Formats: sequence, structure tokens, C-alpha cells
Amino acid sequence: MVNKESVFINKLHKSYDIDNYVIDKDFVFEEDKIFFEDNNTIIYDIGDGLGFKIEKSLFNKMRESYNIEEMVYSLVLRQSSVNLTDFPVGVVSCKRRCIGQVIKLYKNYVPLYDFVNEDNIELLYSKVLMIVDELLDNGVLYLDIHENNFLVDDNCDVKLIDFECSCVIFDRISAGDKIECYDKIKKMFVRLKEKRIK
Repeated sequence: MVNKESVFINKLHKSYDIDNYVIDKDFVFEEDKIFFEDNNTIIYDIGDGLGFKIEKSLFNKMRESYNIEEMVYSLVLRQSSVNLTDFPVGVVSCKRRCIGQVIKLYKNYVPLYDFVNEDNIELLYSKVLMIVDELLDNGVLYLDIHENNFLVDDNCDVKLIDFECSCVIFDRISAGDKIECYDKIKKMFVRLKEKRIK
């Protein structure tokens, strides 16, 4: 976990049995610790292989978002049964409002799109299927399947990232949902083959 010298505090969230990292409204993001940033999201390295994934709209506005806490809690409950995917480990709060997640950072990984080639495409396809199978077996349907949400390292270890409330469904998973999920995987690898393997 984070050392005690940090400017944020880690405590148990009262509503959900999950870690809650509290930051001050005047928290300054040090440039060298920003792992990723775009218009909507900032991922900030907090050490020990963890990072804050903060939704900027929640940080800058007075909008409430309890669904992040509910989703993270539901994922944390399943982590002991899921080995191939690292779920978020907690939430980030500011001014008593949840503004994001605490996630694992994969610094030595690159997007599947950048890594796939003729020699490894079948292995990577198999590993992605194994990840999705395990999630479905544990009541998690992941909808946001695309080439940048699967990361790969030099050993062809694959990690799934980017768990958002709008792209995760729990438990009520129909046969049609599963078919659609596997179809997305198939289409993703067809695209990869067309774009990356000539």
C-alpha cells in the first residue's frame, strides 16, 4: 500500500468494504507521476504498482457518483476467484465524493494493437478468450472489448484494463450477451489481422 508520508490517506470506505484513498481538494498532480492523461481521465502513479484513475468531470464538479463504489465493491468481492484479471482495489474520494478508482498500473505493458504479430496472434487470441471465460464464469460481463483495453508484456502476459460502470454487467448475463461478447473478440482479432498482419 501507500506509505504514510503520502499526501493522501487510505481508509476503509464506510458504505462499502473497500479501500478509500482520500485526497484534498487542493491536491497537486506532480507531472512526473502522471501515467496517462486525456480530456476525460487522469491516471496518477501513487507507488507500489498502483494508480489513481480519476474522472475529471467528478473531480471538478459537484456531481455525485456512487455507481463507481458499487462497481468496485462488486469486483473486489470476486477477485479471490479471478486469477487472470486484476480488478480495481479501491476508490478515490475528494470532499466526501467518489471521483475515481485505485487501479493496478502495468508500466511494462503495451496495447494489444501494438504487440500483435503473425507469430503471436493465435496465442494472444487464446489468452483473451481465457480472460473473458473466467470473467463470465464469475458473473462479470465486460462490454468494452477493443484492442487498447488488453495490454501485453514481452512474455505475452495479457491484462484487461479500463473497468467503467457503463461497460460492466454483473450476474444477469444471458446466452445472447455471451454470444455478443465472443463476437466482439472475434471481430477485434479480425481487425488486428487486417491492420497489423499483412
